[in-house]
Amino acid sequence: MFNTKILENLMVAFCFCITLALHLLIFNHYFSLQEGWWETYAYLVNRGEVINKDFYLAWTPLFVYINAFYQKIFGINFFAFACIGVVAAMIQVILLYLVLREFFSKTSSAVAALFATFLNINSGTYIAKDYHTYVYITEFLTLLFFIKYIKNYNSNMGRIYHIIGILFCILLFFIKQNVGLVLFASLFVAYAFVATSFKDYIKRIGFLLITSAIFFTIMNFVIPFNLSSITENDSKGSFFAMATRFITYPLNQTILKNSLIVSIVVLILYVIRSKIAEIYTNLYEKAIAKTTREFRILMLVILHIILIYCMFIKMSGSGIEIKNFISLSIGIILFLLYICFKRNDVIGNSSKIYAFMIVAMAAISYSGTLADAFTASGNMICIAFASAFIINISRLRQIKYITIYIHLIIIFFMFLATIRMPYYWNFNTQVDIFSANSKSSYAQLDGIYMDERISEIFDYFDKYVAVKSKNQKDFYFFNFPIMYLLNNKIPPYYLVTHWLDVSSSKAISREYDEFIKSPAQNVVMYQYQTFFFTVHRNFQVKSSFKQLDFHETMNQWVREGRYKFIKSFVVPYDNVPAEEEKNHILKNMLIILQNEKFFGMDRLQFTEWLKENGITLVAIRRDKKIATDQNETKQEDDRLQNGDVLQMDGSIVDLCRVFPTLGVAPTEATFFNTINVYEKQGDRSE
Repeated sequence: MFNTKILENLMVAFCFCITLALHLLIFNHYFSLQEGWWETYAYLVNRGEVINKDFYLAWTPLFVYINAFYQKIFGINFFAFACIGVVAAMIQVILLYLVLREFFSKTSSAVAALFATFLNINSGTYIAKDYHTYVYITEFLTLLFFIKYIKNYNSNMGRIYHIIGILFCILLFFIKQNVGLVLFASLFVAYAFVATSFKDYIKRIGFLLITSAIFFTIMNFVIPFNLSSITENDSKGSFFAMATRFITYPLNQTILKNSLIVSIVVLILYVIRSKIAEIYTNLYEKAIAKTTREFRILMLVILHIILIYCMFIKMSGSGIEIKNFISLSIGIILFLLYICFKRNDVIGNSSKIYAFMIVAMAAISYSGTLADAFTASGNMICIAFASAFIINISRLRQIKYITIYIHLIIIFFMFLATIRMPYYWNFNTQVDIFSANSKSSYAQLDGIYMDERISEIFDYFDKYVAVKSKNQKDFYFFNFPIMYLLNNKIPPYYLVTHWLDVSSSKAISREYDEFIKSPAQNVVMYQYQTFFFTVHRNFQVKSSFKQLDFHETMNQWVREGRYKFIKSFVVPYDNVPAEEEKNHILKNMLIILQNEKFFGMDRLQFTEWLKENGITLVAIRRDKKIATDQNETKQEDDRLQNGDVLQMDGSIVDLCRVFPTLGVAPTEATFFNTINVYEKQGDRSE
């Protein structure tokens, strides 16, 4: 069925149309509170702020300037940015297809490109307009032109391809330094596989170095970057932690172990491939001879139903285990590395170009572990290449069709999963796109639909900031950078965002010192779960994070009366109906009482109020000691005080409704992400 050119072209068109359809469905139907980093950086640049002088940037700056350019044309319009993101996403998948086409058939390349793209989208943190998309575009362009250069070596077009490939590699560095640096370094190894002699190798490397130096100088003159963003940037951990994370982090260990197992299994299958083909042929011929056409159709229908049912059960439970696909792809790549050094009928005379590609893919995969674990996004090219290889390798038509069909079934379920939950990151969860029917009052977000709970948070700050604002630097949005842009504010200190792995130790320490010395009039703190600090301590191999000191300091200042607690919000964390969450009981939740409305309230009166709201007061802690509990008689100091720690039991839905009115969670026991609002009191001495 897929052997004709017409049907091949139809399959390619189908894959691109499905990708476009998904993006058109989701692009403006979810919006995370954590969006807007890059748009805020660009907004500050257009305001005349200087990168790494006026504000800190942990990346090389090209994507900031790209966004600044968009804002010059469209203004601050997130609907327009989202539309641009759709275009960028389509360019990305087309370029991935073109890279694969240098090795595989149209059908194999299209299905594999679609599969890898959907795995990336289904990873949970996908935003088409984000910088990752531009990293992939530049990455795929780099690979594409280098591959064409190798295929056309010793020709004028080959030299042109080489120059363009080097240019995109430099651009890649200016978008994402870790990927650009590692991919550039890998060329010194990759060229060794394609060079015809040592002299030829030196010639290629010399040209690479000279051309790279020219392009780097030009780029650094146009958009200079501060070298400290690399040399002083320990936001991902120490250099040793980053360099060894691919083998020291438990998840990476699991993926690599499974990859090795996959490569061994595939190697065994390769060795006995003739025997497998013989057995398959015999069984197939016997099945044809001994069964009717109707029976075979019935069996196919039954197998189809079983496959669909298994996928449905899987998606309804734990979902697609993306790490398994990563392990499979890396395992296939390891097998191909073996094939490159052996005479074989798998890749024929293409061993040089395969070896080059394998080294490049290994570099890209490794570079992702400098900042993260092995992810679907960081391994998109590996997943796509392995998938295309699996589809393309089969010489048996039936097996090829089955392989394609399995890919398409998984893609279908990923399509549905994305619609059901387009975004989930660190308990910042977006509901299905058809439930995202609310709009924010911010003009910059016009045309963007979101969960009503999200829009209510945006709408609150739209009104609150307008009332409280006195000047451009009187609001401090800690871990909430988009608010500077939406409210036409300038960060009062050095950092735009304070997230754990994008703020260097030096930058966050400088920020804290400035904060202590000159506290802002209004403070809005995005407080993350304690769990994330624990995870990042292990991930980054750090003993502590300065970010916690900000929350502790604010809690202390509220107790001292220097700041007044205004309000808190629970960040939407799932899409489970409220009625269902009534049955989810949370024990021993801790809240620091900060709302002056409750100061001086009698314990019994407060206990009764909580009961009316479905919550049980277990204990009240004051100065690290139990001051009173529900079973005690009235004590001398039995009225609620500023800073009391309330220990409570209740359903998740009831606790989330009540506790934002009371105060904030202690940093050591935070179960939800919250946004906490404070206002400075009087002219007290600092």
